[in-house]
Amino acid sequence: MSDYPQPPAPDLAIFASLDAFRAHCGEPSMPIDKCLRCSAIPERCSRQSVSSLVSDFDVDYGDEGYSSDVPDQVSELEMLVNGPQVDSYQGEALLRCPTCRRLYYGKSENEYIGARTYSTTSYERVDVEAIYRSEWCAGWRARVK
Repeated sequence: MSDYPQPPAPDLAIFASLDAFRAHCGEPSMPIDKCLRCSAIPERCSRQSVSSLVSDFDVDYGDEGYSSDVPDQVSELEMLVNGPQVDSYQGEALLRCPTCRRLYYGKSENEYIGARTYSTTSYERVDVEAIYRSEWCAGWRARVK
């Protein structure tokens, strides 16, 4: 069993139409420069790491590392349309600022090559219509009966 429980699926009725999705997500309630959280989060940001499955003193692959331009404010975003928990394992989710209701699409991916793990987590500010027309949302809409 996974260390990270899969969150319950969202109510698929929110994907029935753009209007239903818009009603669920809402619209930003203030300009971005007025929101202290969102004004600190860039339009796109990511965190990447490379690690080894064996201890560093056994093998030095020379490429272990970490880079990030993700500000701390990203951790304050709320899960709006759940997917696997972003930043814990591979997954995608729609996040929302609790202050201004601005939306962010988060995606976390791991790639395993040999004894190394390459992890990338990215965040992108999106609007309701753009995310509704995305491949991610189309996958949810395909489940609507």
